[in-house]
Amino acid sequence: MSDIEYKYDEKKLKNVIKFMSRNYAVKVGVLAKSKRGTYEGVDALTVAMQHEFGAYSYQINAYIPRRSYLELTKEKKMEVYKSWLTSKKEIIYTKITDGHGEAVLNLIGKKWEAWVKETFMEEGPGWEELHPITIEKRRIKSRRAAGNETAETFPILRDTGALMRSITHEVISD
Repeated sequence: MSDIEYKYDEKKLKNVIKFMSRNYAVKVGVLAKSKRGTYEGVDALTVAMQHEFGAYSYQINAYIPRRSYLELTKEKKMEVYKSWLTSKKEIIYTKITDGHGEAVLNLIGKKWEAWVKETFMEEGPGWEELHPITIEKRRIKSRRAAGNETAETFPILRDTGALMRSITHEVISD
């Protein structure tokens, strides 16, 4: 049996070990550190939870239907994500071995953040239509803003854009 000699870059190996020894996660959504806006006096985090899960709102005395933007994005993009990761494996390997593993996770967070915002722009798809009272409320608001002119279409979950702008990401570790 012949001896096999292995050659490796000790610094790169240490970088990989250091990266893998920490417990990392990437969070995406309306996070505590987000510059959250408000909608009619309600914090974006509250609005986010109401729409992600559906909820009864005492403020408007009505049920807000579930219009998931996080779970729906995950369902729509998981296979795309896997392909994207596979296509970037050389870059990922290089970043991790060069000691920039957190930069890879930050890039992943930015990608998911963009996909969630894309779900907003596509209004789901599959989100329940706006309630007629909501549409009338937006017409009145639109007339005030534009002086009697009114829009005929109103995007779902994008009245002011505050919720969508509140979507961000964060890399965490222990």
